[in-house]
Amino acid sequence: MATSPEKPGGGAQDGGGAKRPGSGVSARKYPMPDVKALFAKSAGFCAFPKCLELCIKDATELDGIAVYAKIAHIVGHSDNGPRSDPSMGQNIRDSYQNWILLCPNHHDIVDLQENTYTVEDLRKWKADHERKVARALAQQVVKIGFAELQQVTSALLEAPAVASTDFSVLPPEQKMKKNSLSGAVTDHLRMALAKAKEVRAYIQQISRLHPDFPERLKAGLRKEL
Repeated sequence: MATSPEKPGGGAQDGGGAKRPGSGVSARKYPMPDVKALFAKSAGFCAFPKCLELCIKDATELDGIAVYAKIAHIVGHSDNGPRSDPSMGQNIRDSYQNWILLCPNHHDIVDLQENTYTVEDLRKWKADHERKVARALAQQVVKIGFAELQQVTSALLEAPAVASTDFSVLPPEQKMKKNSLSGAVTDHLRMALAKAKEVRAYIQQISRLHPDFPERLKAGLRKEL
């Protein structure tokens, strides 16, 4: 079963997994952190193999942006739903772990043909799709050249400076006096030092995917200088 993120649950909800009166079925829960994780890792695309429909339409002059993706349950939400497994706890059923993002067409197909499209199939689609999204994003990051790096640097310089006096080698004032540098350079130095932790964290994150990134960055900077 699935639902559009614009109308979670498709019916009555109580947020606590209580059963709907007279139905014997627990109301669906859509924790926002889980929803965000699913959309972020899927990049808004349908995870059905070779579909890759972007389930978002831009706003028009008459209507706002339309998000029509369906959050599909891999194991059925209810004990009698498609691909049901009564042994799975309700909190797990209604979580990112048990969801896959599909377009409306493929959501209906996998639920109507549950014997053809199994739990194992859907889990594999999700894992493969999210891995492709992560790989594509990593490749785009690595393609950033030094023109783009200059833009990022400019953006960091334009951001509000964060005051900092934790300078491990020499205070900026002494550096300025020793090297006869201007006050403008002092401001730039302060801003650079304030952003140092962010830059270090970014480089460390990219290095997990591409261990040679720091050395390539260093070599590129040397070439530009």
